[in-house]
Amino acid sequence: MKFSALALLIVSCFISPAHAQWRYSAYMQTSAGDYVYTSTARNYYLTQGLQYRHERWSLDANMSLAARDGDNLVVRGEGMMSGNESNHAAMNLGLGDVFVRVNYALLWQRNGWPNVTLRALTKIPTASASRGLGTGEWDAGVFLSLARFANNFYLSTEVGYLWLGDSPGAIYQNPVSYAVGAGRTLVNSRLGLLLLYSGTSKIFTAYEAPQQIGLGLNWRLSNRLGLFTNFSRGLSETVPDFGFAFGMSTAL
Repeated sequence: MKFSALALLIVSCFISPAHAQWRYSAYMQTSAGDYVYTSTARNYYLTQGLQYRHERWSLDANMSLAARDGDNLVVRGEGMMSGNESNHAAMNLGLGDVFVRVNYALLWQRNGWPNVTLRALTKIPTASASRGLGTGEWDAGVFLSLARFANNFYLSTEVGYLWLGDSPGAIYQNPVSYAVGAGRTLVNSRLGLLLLYSGTSKIFTAYEAPQQIGLGLNWRLSNRLGLFTNFSRGLSETVPDFGFAFGMSTAL
């Protein structure tokens, strides 16, 4: 799975001033795994995103430049699908899918319980299916997250449901997604640590349900600018064996 929106939300809480209306983020991510196949697929993404926040609402969109040297289907973006099984031998490069999210804070008090956020996510299929960079189908999901900030600690949980578009030659089950995270700020809240476990119910009837664990580190350089990195380890055959992400987020 790609560096999840829940992890990015936690990062933004650590490094973004509350009054910021616009925020720009950029990060690179790589992952590799055999999945249920006999060959290793490697995936690379260079992603840029823009978020607008107004009181309880926020809207963000991101797009990626994608490269991959395998043909395996990949579970990414909170359970959404990427790639296909179309037999490409060489490295493929092109525009990735576009992800659009709308967030609404039903209850948000930084030191209260619970902080409740409702989220809707859409994957716009801009990645080339013929090059093996995407499925060519629309995906969508809705999510509800609960979180608590207290004494420099952060605890969160999220559940969601996804509607996945079937690509040629593949039929997906619409899964339930879940995530549990725990974080802590250090060094006068300039440094943040995050441990995140996430997964979904089965997407493919014959294969294991996706599961992964990730460790993130966030560094607030100023009231406007922060850096973040994330390491992930797949716990099932339907997600990458390993993943790494590094990026920045800044208020505009």
